[in-house]
Amino acid sequence: MTRLLPLFQVLPTFTQIPTKARYVLTGRITPEHWQRFFEYASRIRELRYDGSDDNLLSKSSAFPHIMHRLQHERSHLVPRMRSLSYALAGLHKTSLLLLLSPALEKLELCCTNVTETGDWSNAAQGAALDLLVDAVCTSCPSLRDLKLRFLRSPLPLHTAATGLTNLRTLELPDSFEITDIATLHALAALPQLEALHDLRLKLPRGRSSPLVAGFRSLKDLSLIGDADDVLKFLQSVLSSLERVDITSSGLLSSWLRAYRSIAPLLKFVRELVIHHAPVKDDSDISEVEITELLQPLFRIRNMQSFCVVLRTVGLVADDDMFETIAKSWPYLTRFWLDVDPSLSTPTFLTLSAFATHCRALRTLVLPHVDHAALAFVIHKLKPPHPQTSLRRLSFSSTGRLRIGDPRAAAELLIKIFPMLDVHASAMLPHRARTLVDEVRSFAYLNRELQREDGAVLWGSVLSEVKNIQDGELRIEEGYYTEFMT
Repeated sequence: MTRLLPLFQVLPTFTQIPTKARYVLTGRITPEHWQRFFEYASRIRELRYDGSDDNLLSKSSAFPHIMHRLQHERSHLVPRMRSLSYALAGLHKTSLLLLLSPALEKLELCCTNVTETGDWSNAAQGAALDLLVDAVCTSCPSLRDLKLRFLRSPLPLHTAATGLTNLRTLELPDSFEITDIATLHALAALPQLEALHDLRLKLPRGRSSPLVAGFRSLKDLSLIGDADDVLKFLQSVLSSLERVDITSSGLLSSWLRAYRSIAPLLKFVRELVIHHAPVKDDSDISEVEITELLQPLFRIRNMQSFCVVLRTVGLVADDDMFETIAKSWPYLTRFWLDVDPSLSTPTFLTLSAFATHCRALRTLVLPHVDHAALAFVIHKLKPPHPQTSLRRLSFSSTGRLRIGDPRAAAELLIKIFPMLDVHASAMLPHRARTLVDEVRSFAYLNRELQREDGAVLWGSVLSEVKNIQDGELRIEEGYYTEFMT
């Protein structure tokens, strides 16, 4: 449900005065109609409120009558609502309070019209939001999932952390920096917090020891910050993390050192996502080998899903390096690599390495692949058995694909991954757009055009793969043979 108006229109005397955009009751409401109204209100489980009905709440003589009736019935307007997404038109709006109930478990709160003028400063706006959050803490003791899409001060976050003891998921606006230890202490003390998303860190310098200790239930974490801040925070987590997402614009050279200390803290992680878009700096490295970047992380033996996005620093990744990765993480089900610039081009030997060592792999996304030296590759390609788990094989930089003969490439590909899903593989992978891409918008658009051209070439290979799978072609050599019927 996206609006409250249909609920109020259940009352037969509920009428709008068009010229004044106001709502009134034009007659008495019978007990039967009240009962029908409350019955429909009790059926609402989810509301995505965008503020379009604010006149209904603020410029309505009908609404006070309804609230008076609710007080008489000792009921809430939507007593069984579980999920509420609410867009504040401004922090001076308080209609949110009318929709809260003890049954609410999930709340997403954002502000669509925020300005800083006169006395309406960051501190004042923070205090206004804090009052709303405090009301949430009082009225919604069962709240488990909170998304705050707007913050100008840490006060509301601190209030939420101390008042919502049943909270399990907390998502923050990625533009808000956590700078004070008190807020971290409050978050760390949440006994059931399992997921903490978009935590942007800018912590006090000069302390080498962990800043806090807690987060005893945390499993899913996404962080934004430099290497030192991320390391300090991870040292504060007492639980065994299972999924971690790290985003940083800090120098990559500092991360190469930090990963040696970070890796032991992630030993139970099964899914790791890394976004590096370092700001250009002459003191930073200009290129890195993928095995140098990932070497400390190979200690995470149970890795199942890995994604890395890298910008500004060139990545070197050849067949031997990819084989090292495949051997180090044999339980991978998903491997995703999105880099720019990519300074080397793997061949089909890389595909064979993943097929040989990662038998459960279902999704493989690489920057690009070289099939030009097909004759050379065939002689060296010796996968012991076809890998039947992989469904999606895609390339994030299809503009650099090198395919000499689509049919020959398909015949070789089907030997490695016979159960490939051509429809899933044809989808152009979403390419993460970083701040670096925004600054270089022309270059980004040019690469996108090249990607679309390369996608056509890859589509021709997949078309041949589909023909083989459908039995329209016969491969006489190799261990995968499909006879026409």
